[in-house]
Order: sequence, then structure tokens, then C-alpha cells
Amino acid sequence: MENVNKKYIVCFMDILGYKSLVTRIQNDPKLIDDIKNIYDKLLKLIDGIITREIKDKYQQGNKTVAENIKFRIMSDSIIVTMCLDDLPMLTTDITIDENRALYIGAYFQLISMFYITFVSDIRYFFRGAITVGQYYESELNKPENIFVVSEALVRAFECEQKMAESVRVIIDVSALDYFKGIKNDFQNYIFKDIDGLECLDIYLGLPDDVPEISDKVTEVIENIINVLNLQIQENHNDSKILRKYYHFIQYHNWKMKTRFKNENFVIKTLEYENLNKGVKE
Repeated sequence: MENVNKKYIVCFMDILGYKSLVTRIQNDPKLIDDIKNIYDKLLKLIDGIITREIKDKYQQGNKTVAENIKFRIMSDSIIVTMCLDDLPMLTTDITIDENRALYIGAYFQLISMFYITFVSDIRYFFRGAITVGQYYESELNKPENIFVVSEALVRAFECEQKMAESVRVIIDVSALDYFKGIKNDFQNYIFKDIDGLECLDIYLGLPDDVPEISDKVTEVIENIINVLNLQIQENHNDSKILRKYYHFIQYHNWKMKTRFKNENFVIKTLEYENLNKGVKE
């Protein structure tokens, strides 16, 4: 019998503001093609990693993850999975735990790349959660029919609904426990939000030390800022929605000041200042 209890890392993300996107699609059906083309572009970017020249174990890890990562896109939900069992060794000079850590780091990089490109191009944000646990899927009769049973997916969905709240991707305790088991805290990939929850560093996929692509990085950051300002303007009378973006604005400004060291990318709006009253940044 096929093993149905393999361990996977699972990311579940939900598009914020999806109802308004559906309304836009009803008024302009061509948007469906535009969105589909952007998804195609995103997945082709990931596929492009497979054909790159391999120079070290990190690039080999990126390639293997790109070959094995799976995306399921249904309405406003994005599911990204990767099996953590039977991962091929990237090199002989590392332990099995170090090998797993390289793969997970590459997985985080791809989630980040997908997230920031989606926001930049489609102009909507995600909230979500990442878990580690049982995941099984199989074809039913033909490839178009997929059967899924997963404890990790259920946990990721529940975490996204109950804990993510704001514009962020939280790291569930199941994943944190797994990371402890392989003796890696992924501190270069994860940050602690102001409420103490561990979250994926969304901007980790933006390189800050490659001069030849700095213009592209600037363009992506400027697009994200424009999307944030647009969301603030459109929801300026709804404090509940505004606060969903507050965490991300605070995170964004922190990253611009500490990592990119560019005050020009710090967001300063009246709505942000009002939300920020009494809260230390």
C-alpha cells in the first residue's frame, strides 16, 4: 500500500480583498486571462531555476525544490507543498539535518519570491500559515481529479483563519518543532512579529547585494508600496481592514531601515500615523 503518512511542509495562503477582485473580474472578464498569465509567469520563474547552471549545494537545493514543489491554486486559496521525506543528499560533507535545512531554506525562498511577485503584479496581498505534518494526494481516474487528505493542510487552514489575521504568513508550532528537531531555527528566514508570533520574512527573496538587478528590486518595492497606499486609500474608513495592513507596514518599514537602509522606501501616510499612535515601531 502507498505510504499516506509522508511528512510535508505545507503553506496555505488566502488572498486578502478577494471579493473586490471578483467584482473587478465580473466588470472586466479579461482580468481572468491577466491573472492566469501572471500565475503562469510566476510558475515559469520557478521552473527556470531547474535549468540554471549549478555551482554549489545551495543552487542544487533550489533546483531540487523547484522540481518537487507543488502549487494548488483554487479561487482565493494557494496551497504550496513539498515532501520532506527521502530528500536526496546535496553533498557528502553535511548531515541529514543540515541537508533538510537547505531544502527548507530554498522552499522559503520560493514562497517569498511567489508572494512578492504576486503582490507587485496582481496588487493584492496574502495572509497564510506554514505547517509541517502528514499530507497525501493522489490522482482519481485522471490527472484532472485530485484526492487530498492532510492533517498539515487542515492545521495550516486553521492557523490562517484564527491566527494570521494581518498581512503575514505565520509559522505554526508544528513547523517550529520540526525545525528544532533538525537543530535549525531559520533565523535568517523567520522574524518575530509584534504580537510574538513567528512569521516568514516575506522580503527574504529580494536580493540586496546584487548590483545588476538592483533596479528590478527597486521596481518591486515601489510596486508594493503603491499597493499598500492604494489599500489604505480604498479602506480609509474601515479601521478593521486598515489594521490588517498595519503589521505589514510596520514590517516593511523595519526592513527598509535595517536591511535595505533606504529611508525613501519608508511608508509615511496619515492613516499609518493614526494607526501607529501609542504603538512603538
